[in-house]
Amino acid sequence: MPKSNAQKLAQQKYDQKSYDQILVKVKKGKREEYKQSADELGLGQMELFRLAVEEYISNHAGEVMTPQPKTEPLTAADKQLIDEFARLPVDVQKCFLKTFKAINQNAPQ
Repeated sequence: MPKSNAQKLAQQKYDQKSYDQILVKVKKGKREEYKQSADELGLGQMELFRLAVEEYISNHAGEVMTPQPKTEPLTAADKQLIDEFARLPVDVQKCFLKTFKAINQNAPQ
């Protein structure tokens, strides 16, 4: 039997009093992927998210998470330079790295 308008309003009032809402934005296509995973586990999507967040927090309690800086994709020239560096002997690589570190430490801030 469908809910009456009074039942719907009562449910909305209860939900507003009892729950906070969190909006989650995901890349196109991920919503369906998450829905399928939730269905396979016998859960609703919100329950899957809630459990995932709670599990993550319990497994990483006390850790400090630092956001990764956004980086631009490597250009072909960057990739070539990295490949050339990787082909250098290890002692030469170490020398380069020490030099770059010293230059970076002496650079004006």
